[in-house]
Amino acid sequence: MRIVALWVFLLTSWVNAQNGTIPSSTFILPSPAGTNDTNLTFSVNVPQDTNHVYFHFSGPSIKSWIAVGAGKDMSNAMMFIVYTSADGNNITLSPRLSHKHSEPEYSKEIQLLLMQDSGILNDTYWVNAYCQNCTSYLPTGIFDVTSRSQPFIYAMGPPNDMRSDSLSATIQRHELYGTFEMDMVQATGQSGIPSSIPTTDSSGSSETTDPKIDHDYAAIAHALSTTIAFVVLMPLGILSLRVLEKVRWHWINQVAASCIALAGGGIGIYLSMTYEQYKYLNSPHQVLGLIVLVCLLGQILLGAFHHRIFKHTHLPTRWGTIHKYAGHAIMVLGVITGSLGLLLADNAKWLLCYFVLVVVAAVCLGVTLLVRARSKRRKAVFATPAARNMNVNADNEVWTGRPLDGDIHLAPTKQPSVSK
Repeated sequence: MRIVALWVFLLTSWVNAQNGTIPSSTFILPSPAGTNDTNLTFSVNVPQDTNHVYFHFSGPSIKSWIAVGAGKDMSNAMMFIVYTSADGNNITLSPRLSHKHSEPEYSKEIQLLLMQDSGILNDTYWVNAYCQNCTSYLPTGIFDVTSRSQPFIYAMGPPNDMRSDSLSATIQRHELYGTFEMDMVQATGQSGIPSSIPTTDSSGSSETTDPKIDHDYAAIAHALSTTIAFVVLMPLGILSLRVLEKVRWHWINQVAASCIALAGGGIGIYLSMTYEQYKYLNSPHQVLGLIVLVCLLGQILLGAFHHRIFKHTHLPTRWGTIHKYAGHAIMVLGVITGSLGLLLADNAKWLLCYFVLVVVAAVCLGVTLLVRARSKRRKAVFATPAARNMNVNADNEVWTGRPLDGDIHLAPTKQPSVSK
């Protein structure tokens, strides 16, 4: 009976919408000047004497996702998030709850029904939906359908090709967000999807803060710090020891690189806590990253232990050998971890740049070490007793010219006669 009553209610709402008798309040965020993006539009209707809500929601489909939520901020809000379906031809409408400043979490308790004409139309997300008992999913007073100044939030994700049918799909941090208020009393009356939606000016709503541009500085800092540590500084630390033979510069450089890498790892852990899917630290990038961080701490201790013994004995130690090869392994693992991170972020452009940087660094390091090794071998050859003896004999010989047969003749130097 409840299902039948719901469908009768929805059918009545649709008839009312066709007759153009639906009261509503509408918020419109104009697209930035100089762009071809569509406006962000949210229009709401509240059936008389109910907690149900009909709403229309639209915005530019060039954005990876768009969202609107009931509440003053993300610390306690109910959000409707829209993104492209897996086949790229439709939309996914995900109801979520947010209890802190992190990625909103999908809530299967929120009952949403997508209605006709929803989809992607002319590069625009187009949503017509019905939310049953919409005010019951938040603490009392946060979503009030009798308020003349009900607070809402909105946000848009960065442009990329996000496609998913999952209601709990991970979304990237927003690049723009803001707040507004709506007159819910103006929107109350006959039920249905708002049929007359303004195209330029809001009605029954007002913007409470200007749109704010957001940057994911933490993600940038995480990527830059770890890349600088593993791809730039650590190879330089190897060269300072193997080419310049400067032990002091080696350990200063490698300690600095390790500290930068550890700081970058800490930022990565903080970032993971802001995403529902990654807060358990169980992706390959995160697991390998944690292993590398632990190994870095051990590597610093190994180097210090080896150096302390070497200062007294001036002899190689087994700890030094372990330290040497463990350092190479940690550096390679750090580079692999970086590539896995860019794959996790689904950032093909920066993954290519990272690959080029790694190849250039590897070639420069390899060629420099090879040239240095050949130079040391040549010096070692000329430092042998046989080579030194050959040099002495050569000092007692002079060049006499090149005969026609091509042979080179060396003649003994004439000793001066001593008069008696």
